[in-house]
Amino acid sequence: MRASTTGQASLALARTTPQNPSVPPRVFQLTGIDPKHQYELLAREISLLGTKDSSFPLDIPLDQVAISVPTEDLRALASQLERYRVPFWIQGGSPITDTQPMGLLRLCGEAASSGWEFLPTMRLVSSVMEIDLEKLMTQQPRGLAPWREFIRSQCGEDAERRFRRLADFGALLLKGATPMRLLEEALAVMKAADPERMSEAVKDMHNLDWTVRAVTSSIEEMEKKIFSLSEGLDLLGQAFQDPLNLRDAMEFLGIWGSSSYTVQDQPLDGAVRVYRDAPPVLAEHRLFVLCGADQSRWPGKLSESPMMGEPYRERVNSSFLERPDLTPTHLVSLHERRKAKEAMFIRMALAGRDAFVLTQGATDKDGRPVPPTPFARSLREMGAPAEDVNGPGDLLPSERFIRGVEFPRHPAPSWEEAGTTTYVVKVSPDEGGGKRRLPLSGLDSFVKCPFRYACENLLKIKPPERKPVPRFLLGELAHEAMKIASSRPNMSSPEEILDKVKALPSAEPILKPGRGRYLQRLSDMIGRGIDWLGARKKGLEENGLRLICSITEATLPGIEMDNHIGTGRADLVDVIECQGVRGYVILDFKTGFSSDYKDSLQVAAYAKALKAASSGEGIKELKGAKLLGFGFLSFSDMLDHLRWNSFTSEKSKSPNKDNCIGIMWTSRDGLGTPNLIQGAYRLYQPKGTTGDNAEEGSGGSKAGRDPIYAEDMISKASQAMEDLDEALRNGSFEAKHRYYTIRRDVCSKCPYGDLCRRLEAGHDFEEEQEGGEGDEL
Repeated sequence: MRASTTGQASLALARTTPQNPSVPPRVFQLTGIDPKHQYELLAREISLLGTKDSSFPLDIPLDQVAISVPTEDLRALASQLERYRVPFWIQGGSPITDTQPMGLLRLCGEAASSGWEFLPTMRLVSSVMEIDLEKLMTQQPRGLAPWREFIRSQCGEDAERRFRRLADFGALLLKGATPMRLLEEALAVMKAADPERMSEAVKDMHNLDWTVRAVTSSIEEMEKKIFSLSEGLDLLGQAFQDPLNLRDAMEFLGIWGSSSYTVQDQPLDGAVRVYRDAPPVLAEHRLFVLCGADQSRWPGKLSESPMMGEPYRERVNSSFLERPDLTPTHLVSLHERRKAKEAMFIRMALAGRDAFVLTQGATDKDGRPVPPTPFARSLREMGAPAEDVNGPGDLLPSERFIRGVEFPRHPAPSWEEAGTTTYVVKVSPDEGGGKRRLPLSGLDSFVKCPFRYACENLLKIKPPERKPVPRFLLGELAHEAMKIASSRPNMSSPEEILDKVKALPSAEPILKPGRGRYLQRLSDMIGRGIDWLGARKKGLEENGLRLICSITEATLPGIEMDNHIGTGRADLVDVIECQGVRGYVILDFKTGFSSDYKDSLQVAAYAKALKAASSGEGIKELKGAKLLGFGFLSFSDMLDHLRWNSFTSEKSKSPNKDNCIGIMWTSRDGLGTPNLIQGAYRLYQPKGTTGDNAEEGSGGSKAGRDPIYAEDMISKASQAMEDLDEALRNGSFEAKHRYYTIRRDVCSKCPYGDLCRRLEAGHDFEEEQEGGEGDEL
């Protein structure tokens, strides 16, 4: 279980420049509550590196930072680095036991040992094939035969054959097999993943590159292991011919997986380098971090040999000095082993040119105190004096006010109280004596969590962006390309538009050497976006609709509430005519998948604002026009090969979420042609996906089949704006984190978790009960 963020941290810093140039000028000591908490402290400090809030007064780029971590703690460190959004890469690869193929083998063993009960088998099946969870939860098959019948009926014969292979491996584990047979069958299961087909499927999803490399590496390492055993099988003896049962078999595979590693990760530009255990001898970085720097590892447990004690070793060594006629030899003593460890420690300290950081837990995993390493004294003796600049204290700010805004300091909740404990941020209802002008694009953030909304939009607390190419940059550049293409429909080619986008100053990060894949992805987004613009114009004509004009970056009339004014700008507004009646469609471009926005109220709020324009205020082109619909166009949907192929080859079919590249809510009282609008824009209309519909459908009624119309979403947006206005009136924004209901869409990616103190209950969402690791990495 992840450690709580309320802990003690001690920091020691040598401010003066040591006389000995071989000693690092600054030495830091970070001490966490326990062995896991040290990694949370470290990730937090690295994420703040170079800012005024950092405890390290250093301005060092992340690619000049390196961390040495014990192999057994590698996943704990990686989890915390990802939680704090610190980019990193692991030199030397990761253990095979942490890869998806080994996870599949473990799930197979758990399902087989349970007798193919529902929950263990569901975890196995859902990890290897797409399945209708609603039907699965309804039928809940138990036993091997019912599961095979369910998979055959729902997923087809091919999926049933894959499940049969997994079932055969599970039966082998229960029956028992020799190590060689076990490895051969495990290899067959791994190869069933078909890495070549997987590579083709994810070639445009660069975040899944590691998955393909991990699968391929696991297969290659397994083949090497089988080959090496086959060469020496006759020499291994009878013990290697005895069958291993389920527990021994999984332990055997686990030991092999923990000692075998995937291929080397590709070095990332602007990312922290992570070493398993000691770094190479010639490694040098501006900031070097040694994790687990306590007495238990440095020097560690040094004990006498049971074969010959230290006095006898000294006697043997001295006898060779007294007798030159004897063959020279030397038996290593405890003192020499300790000196060797100390020399290694000093060498790693010198790997940091500007600073050396030691991290440790104040206690071991059982709660016993652990002293710091005595080798730290050696650095001081060499001329690196330490100065205590930040004694033990609370990690959270001691003040209740940040930028003049109050954060009430509630006591940390217990696990029993955490489900009902919430926290608020107090803000002023106005800004400089006038109403606040707040973007309508932040309305979804307010609905999900008012506390996060206040931090983002009212306090303007922005977390530092650590990625070489910010996640929003490609979206901004694609927006610019669509703006150019919409305003200049006769522009010759996507390449010409791409050249204009590359000339923008904001495009500089993707033009640097080594970032060609970002440029290629942008090129694909632009090309398919332009194809969609052409298909949409053709679709309108085929359905008897005439495109009068397109308005890009349309500034919306403000929606004036009692305590704020909602403002916004629509990416694209199409004015359409049908049989002499004019209407308009509002679109917003998104880089995420359309399914991520099925409950979004952003464009619904835009539609509410544009109703004023259609009544004569604001945009003259919309005067007298009716709302036909609004929605989102998804670039991720466009880059999905299967969806795009369906989009380009099934234009005659009715729009659905498998052949559309976005989402749209049509109006009940538009031009009477909602299906024509959807067909022309190739955006599907969701059915029963909002919160109210889901609640109505909980009893098994029609919800989930009835379409959700634009008027329904506008009503929800209006209510959300009233709630926001009420929160501004009260000056109170409550955190909506929940410990008993998983809010992964909100809390798992929120950078303000320490401010709302949601982690202080000592339990963070779902965690593996046996492995002790969180789902997230």
